[in-house]
Amino acid sequence: MANSIVTASALDVRVRNGEAARAHIEAEIADNVDGIMATLVPHEPYAYTVIPIGHPAGSIPHQKFVSSRADLRTSYETLHRFAASCPMQSIAEIRGDWYVFLHGVAEGRLKDTGQSVYAQTVVLFPTMGQAGITGELLWNRSGVGPPFTGGREGALSAEIAVLERHKALIEGLRNADAGAVAALFHPDAQIGIRDYVNDTGRLAAMHGAGELREYLEQFFARYHVRDISLMQRLAGDWFVFDEMLWIVEDRMQPGLMKSWYTAEHSEVLSNGLLASRIGHGTDARRV
Repeated sequence: MANSIVTASALDVRVRNGEAARAHIEAEIADNVDGIMATLVPHEPYAYTVIPIGHPAGSIPHQKFVSSRADLRTSYETLHRFAASCPMQSIAEIRGDWYVFLHGVAEGRLKDTGQSVYAQTVVLFPTMGQAGITGELLWNRSGVGPPFTGGREGALSAEIAVLERHKALIEGLRNADAGAVAALFHPDAQIGIRDYVNDTGRLAAMHGAGELREYLEQFFARYHVRDISLMQRLAGDWFVFDEMLWIVEDRMQPGLMKSWYTAEHSEVLSNGLLASRIGHGTDARRV
């Protein structure tokens, strides 16, 4: 019997997910749009954030979300016409069965001046367990000033304050309280999360806490949230990342129970309000 070579990526999908994310980052650094596109799965929809260049410091950028292959290529071509990506210094990496999350410092070099620009960054690479990424959901810290502490002092005071904000978010979602959730967000917050209301497989984009409240009212009108379980969480001094398992009853088909996973990150501003909520989710399945 011939010996076979067993690789880590063959044994664990999380290794394969990490390899897919790294291949994409290396293609970005190589400034090769064709190579970047080759790291994506071949089929739509995708989930990609387009961050406006040159928005005023301290303001919340109004992001666009791209889902088609043609639009995604155009976005990469535009970005790499003006800037080159440099290696990201990741200080946290979480690999799930269907995503990779990174937190660290990203460096970009402006091609016309050669100037390097640094940003505290969180980025989610969904893969849905496939051999390639299905999106790149990135957010650079937009807030200025000291981290939110909620009046706490001592070790990890900001991280604990951020954690309390996140606990309030989960509590509002569990209680189907759209108003309580929206009240946690800045009036100009940017949101891009998987659209389970319309089952499009794409992101639902919202600009502002008001639009988030409207979406959640539609969501809670369709789904009775039975349970939300926290799978992963990382609280920094300016952001929080989570993966959650949802179990819901679809009111359109009474008695039909569904579940899915979501992975999302949010920035917490100095005043304690959330500036963003960006992420993705798996396909809903019957339970």
